[in-house]
Amino acid sequence: MKHHALKNILHGLTTFCVFAMVSFLLFLLFDQSANLNVSVTTSKTGYQSTEAIGLALELENTHASQIQNIVLENQLPEGYQVSTTSQNQTRLEKLDPEERTALSSVFVTDTTIRQLSDTLVDEQPLPETEIHYQDMRFPVMLLTAGCLILCLGLWILNHKKTLRFLPLAYVLIGLVGVLLPPILLMQEQNKVIEIRTHITIDDQPITLVSTIHYTQNETVQSSPLENLEASEDNFVVGLSDQTLFTVAYHADVSASTPATSITLNHLSDGAISEMYDDGTHGDVTSQDGIYSYLMDVDTSTASTSQYYAMADGHMSNTQTLRVFAQPDEQDKQLVEQVNARMDEIQANYEDDFGYMIADDVDHALDEMTQYARQLYANGTLLSYERNEDNLLVQMNNGMTLIYVPSQRNIDAYDENTSVSVLSLQPCLSMYGDFTDNYIPLPEGVNNGMELPDDSAQTLDDTFSHFSNTEYNNEAVDLELIQSFQANQVIIWHGHGDYSQSKHSILLTGDEFDYWAWLFDLNYFIDNVRSLTLNYNGRVGISSKYIDKYVDNMDHSFLYLAACSSGRDDVLAQAFLDKGADAVVANSTTIYTLYNLMMQQATLTKMTELNPATLNYYTLGEALEEAKALYGEDDGQYGTKPEGAARPLIFGGETANQFRLAEVDKGTLSGKICQASDRMTPVANATIQIYYGDTLYQTLNADSAGEYSVELSEANYRIVISAEGYLNFEAYATVTADENTYMETFLLIQNSDATSGTAAGQITNAFTGEGLEGVTLEVRQHWNNTSQGDVVSTITTSTTGEYAVHLPLGNYTVLAKKEGFIESHINIIVQEGTTAQQNGAITPIISGDDFRIILTWSTNPRDLDSHVQGTTAANQTFHTFYSDKSASFDGIEVCNLDVDDTTSYGPETITLKADGNSPYYYYIHRYAGSGSLATSEAQVRIYQGSALIGTFNVPSDGDTNLDYWNVFAIKNGELIVMNTLSATPNVEYAS
Repeated sequence: MKHHALKNILHGLTTFCVFAMVSFLLFLLFDQSANLNVSVTTSKTGYQSTEAIGLALELENTHASQIQNIVLENQLPEGYQVSTTSQNQTRLEKLDPEERTALSSVFVTDTTIRQLSDTLVDEQPLPETEIHYQDMRFPVMLLTAGCLILCLGLWILNHKKTLRFLPLAYVLIGLVGVLLPPILLMQEQNKVIEIRTHITIDDQPITLVSTIHYTQNETVQSSPLENLEASEDNFVVGLSDQTLFTVAYHADVSASTPATSITLNHLSDGAISEMYDDGTHGDVTSQDGIYSYLMDVDTSTASTSQYYAMADGHMSNTQTLRVFAQPDEQDKQLVEQVNARMDEIQANYEDDFGYMIADDVDHALDEMTQYARQLYANGTLLSYERNEDNLLVQMNNGMTLIYVPSQRNIDAYDENTSVSVLSLQPCLSMYGDFTDNYIPLPEGVNNGMELPDDSAQTLDDTFSHFSNTEYNNEAVDLELIQSFQANQVIIWHGHGDYSQSKHSILLTGDEFDYWAWLFDLNYFIDNVRSLTLNYNGRVGISSKYIDKYVDNMDHSFLYLAACSSGRDDVLAQAFLDKGADAVVANSTTIYTLYNLMMQQATLTKMTELNPATLNYYTLGEALEEAKALYGEDDGQYGTKPEGAARPLIFGGETANQFRLAEVDKGTLSGKICQASDRMTPVANATIQIYYGDTLYQTLNADSAGEYSVELSEANYRIVISAEGYLNFEAYATVTADENTYMETFLLIQNSDATSGTAAGQITNAFTGEGLEGVTLEVRQHWNNTSQGDVVSTITTSTTGEYAVHLPLGNYTVLAKKEGFIESHINIIVQEGTTAQQNGAITPIISGDDFRIILTWSTNPRDLDSHVQGTTAANQTFHTFYSDKSASFDGIEVCNLDVDDTTSYGPETITLKADGNSPYYYYIHRYAGSGSLATSEAQVRIYQGSALIGTFNVPSDGDTNLDYWNVFAIKNGELIVMNTLSATPNVEYAS
């Protein structure tokens, strides 16, 4: 019997050990004590008794559930007490998964005089620390399991009949052992972490004992309260102010019924007020689930306060409000000392040109962060934030600074509406030489830094209602930014950066003004509230600055070619909220030259027509074209720790479809006839209109051979085909808001012949005489003075005549002679000889005089040129065949140089348009058969040495109308009419 009892006891002990091991393994698996990571920093490791001791503990919740009720308790050294002047943080209501925060305490003696200047720049190693996680659940669980097993074994030994149930009992105990740890872990766990930090005071070793208490509840439900926010969280002593608290309530997140009350609470003082969703107390929209409370902030003294919202036992995140005293000279010295140390750290990693490689940037930021941690420990910093390529800190005097190590090749750093183009480079002097480029620069550009200004000038040159102004370095100041307004294109290139709390930041050309920070309350407030930041001694601005100071930016467009300007949408949205149509910004830190080339390529493409739409490229289309040239991102040009960067468009579909301008429309009209008689219409001919090599539109002529089509202002190639005829090609230019009439297109019938002869005479338009020695260059198709090869070159005879034998088709003849303005005529070559294909060229005109030349076909035989106007003495004149000259003060104002009465022309008038009154030019059908509409008349106007306009008579006009109102000249500008009428119109330009 004893043997069996001993055996059973041994079985029991064995089972206990097995399940104890199982429980231990499960405990290690489920235990979350180490899921609150703690790192400790003191401002120094060795102190004098007159110095304050600063202690900072960084906490990180690495568990999947929320940690709550976090309290820091400190066992103070003898003679020390918690400082009442420093902003201690010893309590947190909660810490969400993966969230990081910090607790801090500063200890002083009654006689302590804080010598911050002594503690700021001391380089001290981290203190020795011991961290102990205290949890008694496992020992208690082992003891309970052991007792149960032993008691069960003893009971079974006294009840023999139950021996057969022993295995089952052991299985049940095992299940309890297996299930007990997770069941316990599912309940609320009160945990303790003890931290021992070893320092010296007056060379005597001292151990600081800090204890962190917190609660971890695995079953905690997601709070229905989401994102408690304050409209403003930084304030100034003595300045009355308010802040609007808002929190979103989502009843469906919780299993509880909708909240009967949501309260705003002070972390120490408890409930402050109920929050409202009824359109009162600052609530914007009633019953939208956003609860609000507008609170008066106590700004009587410098302070730090924390607030949270409560609903049905659920707590929101906390929101911290700080009240700062205005700084004094000591605060300025404090900032300068911190800056000096940060500069010193950066200088250790910079090359001779002040740049770092990527690895050194990380090392420098690590060292700067360690220094910031020490400053945080002694209370000098309220917060610090290490980002990918910068360090953001806020000092206890309210100063917000951002430190950005410099990396090489990185930028770390309607028609009647007038559009101002601002090319802004606030950091131009900070960039190195970008002449040795890893991306080929556009032709004519020597340095990458020229590209923003070149882009702005391209916009100015392309759009008549755009005007460009360039601002560099200190000219890009806060005052200029405040002047941003509607209808602007802002081309920004400079340094930028990003932090999680301040979002995207742009560096301006302003130096940070310490005098204004000390004595200008508004300047100080802007910095305290992070509208401005001290960015390496310059002024950086956040989205808050745009929110406060920039007014209406309706229909403006911004290209922010700065690092991280588009890391998120906050900065871009600030401009969009002011009315901007579109913003382009960069996703992260970007290589300088890729950044510049993408900006230039995108903006240049936006000045060009898209062949698919015959409208200017949209922003989205232009950016895709730029990416096709230089890559989707800058990854191909190098590797950065933060990854490849690309420009992004903000503003949704409106921004993607944004255009700098809409292309104005004009009309292209004309008539298609047989070449054999120049009068018989070719009905239903097919007309194909090409922009470049892209077929844009196809239409057909009507039964009278006439056509009219509305097109965007541009240059086109026209291809006409009809059954039984050779294909015909011509080039055409459509002008906005004008009906551009083409010469009558003459189609050549198919023939067994393959070639023919064109003949005619080239005359001096000023004298009407044939002109010897004119060089004629022949190219295929009409109105073609430069495209393709010259197929023949000939010279006129002593009488100005020419003849050229060519394959059947239509051609352009370009006439050149020294001292004359180049001009061209269109000819056809059909079977046999086609004569009377004449042209006229004019000598170069002196000054700003105008020369107007009329030519036409066989009928009517006599067309007359007329000019009506007013001299500078306000005397009217009318120049035509019966009054060929008008003068003022002995100076000829207008003269009919050549009057032709026997077909073809030329008929020439020279005009000196000195007055401000308009001069009207029109044509009268004087004699002969036929009409103006069928005359094939053409007018060319020259000024100086340039052809400034070519006009063909409307071929679709009423054949009974005998006056062609071509144009007027007023203040040196052409005002085009180009219509037929029964009487001359001399009023449309008045």
